[in-house]
Amino acid sequence: MGPGEDPLGCARRELMEECGYQANRFEKLGEVLPAPGYCDERVHLFVATDLTPCAQHLDEDECLTIHPLPFERALDMIRRGEIRDAMTIIGLHMAIPLEEGRFRRPPLASGKKVAKGRGFE
Repeated sequence: MGPGEDPLGCARRELMEECGYQANRFEKLGEVLPAPGYCDERVHLFVATDLTPCAQHLDEDECLTIHPLPFERALDMIRRGEIRDAMTIIGLHMAIPLEEGRFRRPPLASGKKVAKGRGFE
């Protein structure tokens, strides 16, 4: 996150810059500590939906190719060892209840706070 940037703003920016998409809905899955005891870094995980393609703006040292695929296929790729990145695996597993429709958190959108921290709209 940039200085003064909130997690949702960072998620919006990263989605556009790295993936070339804008989203009308964000749902926060949670936060994880990738290296507790070593540093205080927090990774904020979101699900972005209602996507619209936009221009991708990679840094000079970034080389990313986007491969859209169905959610279940991504989980199969984890099981087969094709996806081994820890944050990707954690995020996909945290999104399983959303995909299965077992619960819905209030959607996050741009800017206005909702009472008692339930999200943004």
